[in-house]
Amino acid sequence: MRISSSWGQQTAITSILNQESKLQQTQTEVSTGIKTLQSSDGPSATVSINNLTQSISQTQQYQTNNDAATQAVSMENASLQNASGILNQMNALCISGMNGNNNASDKASIAAQIQSLNLQLVSVANTQNVNGEYIFSGTKSTTPPFSQDASNPGAYDYSGNSAQRMIQIGPNTSVANSDPGNTVFGAPTGPAPATIPAAGSVTNIFEAINQFVTTLTTNPVKGSAQTALGASNAYTINGVTIPAMAAPASQLAAIPPIADAVTQGTSVAKAINLLTGTTGVTATSDPTTGAITLANTTGAPIAVAGDITNTGLTVATTTSSSTLQASLSDISKAANQILSINAVVGGRLNTLTTQSSINSGSILNMQTALSSVQNVDEASAISSLNLQSVALQASQQAYSQVNKLSLFNYIS
Repeated sequence: MRISSSWGQQTAITSILNQESKLQQTQTEVSTGIKTLQSSDGPSATVSINNLTQSISQTQQYQTNNDAATQAVSMENASLQNASGILNQMNALCISGMNGNNNASDKASIAAQIQSLNLQLVSVANTQNVNGEYIFSGTKSTTPPFSQDASNPGAYDYSGNSAQRMIQIGPNTSVANSDPGNTVFGAPTGPAPATIPAAGSVTNIFEAINQFVTTLTTNPVKGSAQTALGASNAYTINGVTIPAMAAPASQLAAIPPIADAVTQGTSVAKAINLLTGTTGVTATSDPTTGAITLANTTGAPIAVAGDITNTGLTVATTTSSSTLQASLSDISKAANQILSINAVVGGRLNTLTTQSSINSGSILNMQTALSSVQNVDEASAISSLNLQSVALQASQQAYSQVNKLSLFNYIS
């Protein structure tokens, strides 16, 4: 069989080119750390890489959401704990204020401390995060949630909404990053003509505190709606006789008109206020029912005696001590609501911590799987690089020797 010199040379060159191609591929893999996929690997490897890359990116976004939610929920948790601490101090002051041995000065001092704590509590309710967003405004995060109402003394306004912003932290898991303020601190009364509920029925914590302070410092005695009014009456307030007052003729009927009851209430209040300088007591008349509320600005007790059937006063039913107790009950219920929500927030933090671990584990597992399909084994690749380099050098040397072989070298 004849073997031409050109065939030998071509075979040697082909071998060199193959070695160079393998060496270049291995050099690329070592420098990039990524395997060069061959057609023999089939489409499954490419599909796996694409799927894993997409899943890793999505889970990393869940983890980013988790981190943001954790920051927001942690701030709410800290704010609620701060609010509970303030209310614990306030509860002790309220109980101290209800001590019957307190004089007007003691009550004024305690009331000032309670109001100071109430201002701190409102500040907590208006907490902003690092981005300047109000955490208790629902989704109206650029609006301060709570403020005192200028038209309705003792009342507050809520300018947020009742919505919650949900954040997805896993394929099937979402959490709320905050709670609306009207749920946490109670819905306030708002502007006039709305009226603050009676003590024992107030749901907003700030209004309940204001009502306690007002009761503590003015010691009010509140009457009920006037019904069938008598003819004339004679009674005393703090030992001072209030002149007898005859009921209007129309009120002598069995069921007097409401308008007459309101008229009578206005007249009674006027008669009491004429002697405020002596009694220290002022009277206001309810514009709807004619009921009378007495208040002493010094905080001293108010003693009413005598015939009050024609006044809209009820001495025994609503006294300052029972009103204080009712207001304290409102404050306690609102404080328990804050504690209840704080427990829910703590549960969210646990969910976030658990989901963070799940996300981190999933990302690690997927990155490991992606690495097995896509990444180069550095040690093996470097070893192959060295072997291929030696093989190429050998092929080049072999070619150099073969290229020198010629019959003409031996013809003399």
